[in-house]
Amino acid sequence: MKEDQLAIRLQLESERTKISEESAKSRLLASQSQVDQAKATYGLRMSQSQSLRVRAGITGVLQLVPIEEGQNVAIGTNVARVADPKKLKAEIKIAETQPRTFSSGRRPPSIRAMAL
Repeated sequence: MKEDQLAIRLQLESERTKISEESAKSRLLASQSQVDQAKATYGLRMSQSQSLRVRAGITGVLQLVPIEEGQNVAIGTNVARVADPKKLKAEIKIAETQPRTFSSGRRPPSIRAMAL
């Protein structure tokens, strides 16, 4: 009789252990699913963050930034002007009445640089 009771007890404990193992596996899978979802969300946020960074298409000097930090802009809006200093030219404006006033080597009063 004692042997039968111990056999039944062993069987019950074996079933309880099996159920406990399955429960632990299920909890582990649920936790892994949450980790995978968090990783996917992080990847999405990083991608969105990278797409918000503005980079010039050329190397050069920043000339103008007509917007302020944090300002919302529409797609296609110019957010800065960049010029390549190697491709600048000077434009000199001299009135027709003053051409002899300036000799070689002197700087006229109205000179501005323009991008080519």
